[in-house]
Amino acid sequence: MRDPDGPKNLVSKLGGEVFDTVMVIAGYFTTEQLGNMSRDEQLKMFEICAIGPIQYVDGLFSSSNLKSGSKVGFITSEGGSMGLRTEREGGGNYGHHGSKAAQNMMCLMLAYDLKPHGVPVVMIHPGFMKTEMTADKYADKYEEFGAVFPHEATPFIVDCVARLELETTGRFVSAMGSKGLGLGYYALKDPENMKPGCDLPW
Repeated sequence: MRDPDGPKNLVSKLGGEVFDTVMVIAGYFTTEQLGNMSRDEQLKMFEICAIGPIQYVDGLFSSSNLKSGSKVGFITSEGGSMGLRTEREGGGNYGHHGSKAAQNMMCLMLAYDLKPHGVPVVMIHPGFMKTEMTADKYADKYEEFGAVFPHEATPFIVDCVARLELETTGRFVSAMGSKGLGLGYYALKDPENMKPGCDLPW
C-alpha cells in the first residue's frame, strides 16, 4: 500500500481481467498518546489505511479492470467516525482515528466519481476483530464489546457487498450492527435498533 508503483504493478499482472467484486482490506495501527506521538507512524497509517486503498482502486478503474456493475467494498472502521467518539472513550490514537476518517471521506468521494460509471462503493466496519493487530491493544475489552474472530464476521461483510446497489453507493455501514462495534458503542443511544448492515454516523 505504500509503494507508489504498487497500483501500476498490480494492473500489469492482471492484464485485461475484469472483476465483478473488489474488496480492499488494508490496515495498520500504532497506539499514541498526548506527548508520545510519531510523525513517521502517523504517515504510515495514512498511507496504508487511506491513500493506498484509493490509489489501487483508481488503478483498477483506469486500466478497465472494473466495469459497469462491478462492486467495490472497503474494510474501514468505526474508529473513523467522528459521531461515535466520546469523552468516555477519551482521546489518543490520533493517527488511527485520523487515517480511518480520511479513508471514509476519500471513499465517499470515490463513490461519487464511480457512480456515473455504474460502479457502487461501500465502506464497511467489519466488527470488533480478534486479530494480531488488536490483541496487544484491546484484548482486555474483547468480552465487554463482543469482539469476534474474522471468520464470524465474514458472512455479514459478504452480505453488505451482495446487497450493494448503485442507488445505495457511498454508505458507511456496520456489518454486524451494534454487535462488535467496539468503543463506538459508548456513543449509541439505542443499540438494539442498529441491525446488521445499518448506517454509521460519519
